[in-house]
Amino acid sequence: MIKFILIVIFSLLFTYFTAKIDDVHQEKEEYITNHTNRWFQCFISVCLVSVLDVYYGALFGLIFWFSFDQIKNRIGVIKQPLFYLGSVSNSDTFFRNNLFLYLLLKIFLLTIIIYVSWIKLR
Repeated sequence: MIKFILIVIFSLLFTYFTAKIDDVHQEKEEYITNHTNRWFQCFISVCLVSVLDVYYGALFGLIFWFSFDQIKNRIGVIKQPLFYLGSVSNSDTFFRNNLFLYLLLKIFLLTIIIYVSWIKLR
């Protein structure tokens, strides 16, 4: 149970500080158009956590994917609505035109997070 709580806290902190870094760049009007480095950073982090346990690695990645946009929208200098989507990244521009799919994805991710948590905690 302690490991589980620490993984959730670590994932949320990782997500918070990744969003904070993006926000610092946004304040300077340095918009990130290529997210390959961000994806690689998250992938390596998930792999490192997966060394402890595959379920923890999955949980870490899912929490990041689920919560990054919402954390970024709320901590930024420019406060955005919780489900605001930007206009720079490919995923944001895709989901901007398909908001229903975006909300469906978030619900799906939350469902998987709950399921993985249930598996790990039972």
